[in-house]
Amino acid sequence: MIKIIGHRGAAGIELENSASSIKAALKLPLDGIEFDVRRTKDGKLIVLHDWHTGRVATEKRFVVESTLAELQTLKLKNGQHIMTLEETLGLIGTSMPIVLDIKDFGVSEELQRTLQEYPKLRITITSRKYNELQSIHYLMPALPFLAQSHVSPTDVVYRARQMHATGISINKWLINPITYHMAKRFKLEVGVYTVNSPLLMRLITRLYPDITIYTDHPERFVRK
Repeated sequence: MIKIIGHRGAAGIELENSASSIKAALKLPLDGIEFDVRRTKDGKLIVLHDWHTGRVATEKRFVVESTLAELQTLKLKNGQHIMTLEETLGLIGTSMPIVLDIKDFGVSEELQRTLQEYPKLRITITSRKYNELQSIHYLMPALPFLAQSHVSPTDVVYRARQMHATGISINKWLINPITYHMAKRFKLEVGVYTVNSPLLMRLITRLYPDITIYTDHPERFVRK
């Protein structure tokens, strides 16, 4: 079965990881919404992809060197503010599953504290930071999680098995029949990011009929 996940909300429609992007994704019949999580200087969790704000805000600040209060004084390029994890979870609610892409080390304890406040949400964790994934799994063993890779289409399957992950998430150019069938043999979910081309979508879904697609343009692939 093909699943469609809005990448960074709906990053091809509105500014990625912003409230507008999340709201755009919520208007569509998706199988989930994905967004990125980073840790501020004072240990708070915010929704941002890059290690600095330069690409999405009107001023460049390094996340690891900035407190939450300092970062929330910034204006995103769409006039909104950088959202906290709590704000974003509250915005989505129980309307659809959520995928959190963990971008920093040291988030596990604050993540556990935050998610305890939202026990009814359907959360999956994904990251390329395998040590952090293991820390999260140790604290929240019932939470499904995906080993992510941008470079290794086969090693990620073995790493996922070693960590007892529920699946893998790999770059669209890495998906291949060997990786797909290895993952399915070991009963792992397979996610592919970021697919925005309808032609590539048709090719991938024809070759791999049981897959999860992450896309900036979910409006291209769902029935409204």
